[in-house]
Amino acid sequence: ANITPKIPPADGQELVDNILRRIEVLLGDLPQAQIMARERTIKAQKCQKECHDQRYPIESYFIGDKLWRSLGLGQCE
Repeated sequence: ANITPKIPPADGQELVDNILRRIEVLLGDLPQAQIMARERTIKAQKCQKECHDQRYPIESYFIGDKLWRSLGLGQCE
């Protein structure tokens, strides 16, 4: 049960043309798809950062501050 279609042999230029057409079909809109994927990734990362920053606010400390209590590691006077 050979289902491979019978294709006549191609000359050199026809073979090159066929290969170039096949490459174009395979790649298609690859550059545009890459740009869109990059933009979606940046947008998703920005959203994740905003959610993280809201959940874990930045605390500022200065030299001499006693951190044990704020870190929940015990009592310090």
